[in-house]
Amino acid sequence: MSSHYTQPRRPRDMALSLAVILVPIALILGGWRLLSSGTDPGIDPSARYQEAADSGLSVLRPSALDGWRATTAAVARTGDGVTLRVGYVGPNDSGVQLIESSVEAEKLLGNELGEQPRLEGNVESRGRMWQSYVTRDGNAAMVWTQDGRTIIVIGDAKQADLMGIADGLQ
Repeated sequence: MSSHYTQPRRPRDMALSLAVILVPIALILGGWRLLSSGTDPGIDPSARYQEAADSGLSVLRPSALDGWRATTAAVARTGDGVTLRVGYVGPNDSGVQLIESSVEAEKLLGNELGEQPRLEGNVESRGRMWQSYVTRDGNAAMVWTQDGRTIIVIGDAKQADLMGIADGLQ
C-alpha cells in the first residue's frame, strides 16, 4: 500500500479557484447590463387607452413626448369608476405617472397624493386650470378636474416636465 501525501490547500489556492469562476460571470453580467441599458423601447399603451375609453372614461392622450417612453399601463374598473394609469420614464430617468379617472376627485386625490399634499397654486395651460401640489414624499403633481373626470400627472420629474406632459394631452 503506497501512501500518497498531498500538501494542504492554502487560502491562495481557494482564492484563485473562486476567481476563475467569478471573474467571467462578472464580465458577462457587466457586459449584458452595459449593452442593455437605455435600449428599453418601452410599451405601447394604446390598447389601455382604448380599453379605458370603451369603459366609458373620456381619455386624453399625450402627444409629442420627446424622450419619454411608456413603461406601464393599466386600467382598473371599480364600483366608483374607471381609472387609467400610464407610467412614463423620461430622458434623465425621472418617472411620471399619468392618471385619468372617473372616480370622485376627492377620493382619488386622497389615494394618489397621500395625506395632506401641499397646494402650491394654479397653473393655466392650454385653457385648462391645473392645480399644482407637492406630495408628502416630495413629488410634484398637477391635477385637473372637469365634468366628472380627474387627470393627475405626478412624479419625481421637474414641474416643467409634468407641465410638458399636461400640455400635450389631447
